[in-house]
Amino acid sequence: MRLIFAAAIGLIATASAAPQAPPRIPDGAYAFHSTAMKDGKPVCTERWVFKDGIQTVESGEEIVRHAFHTEIDADGFDWLVSTRIETNGKPDCTGSWPIETPGPHKEERTYFLMRNNGAFVVCPPPSKTADGTPFTGDCWGEATPLR
Repeated sequence: MRLIFAAAIGLIATASAAPQAPPRIPDGAYAFHSTAMKDGKPVCTERWVFKDGIQTVESGEEIVRHAFHTEIDADGFDWLVSTRIETNGKPDCTGSWPIETPGPHKEERTYFLMRNNGAFVVCPPPSKTADGTPFTGDCWGEATPLR
């Protein structure tokens, strides 16, 4: 009996020590709505499509494509890591024009939180309080799966 209990404890310890798989944003289309509001409506509404490691964002007149993957950092925070591939150069949902830079595009990291319903929230990078408790400020918005 003690041997079985010890083996069970060993399996639990091994399972909890196993590295976490990166969070997965399922392929599909999402409606993104900013948390910033004007006249009771989101300042930005975008359409995001994730498919085979490519994220396409339709924002205002702009269409931009990114290569992306997700990862978990050493603190256990989930990140959407993307590199812009191309943009059509038109203004986004805020009326801003994309900034084109020559040469390779830099990697961008966006903190995100998955919800149980398949949606996810994008937020500024988390910080920690003096006692190590993680927190984040106001999130930028939420992407909800289009059904």
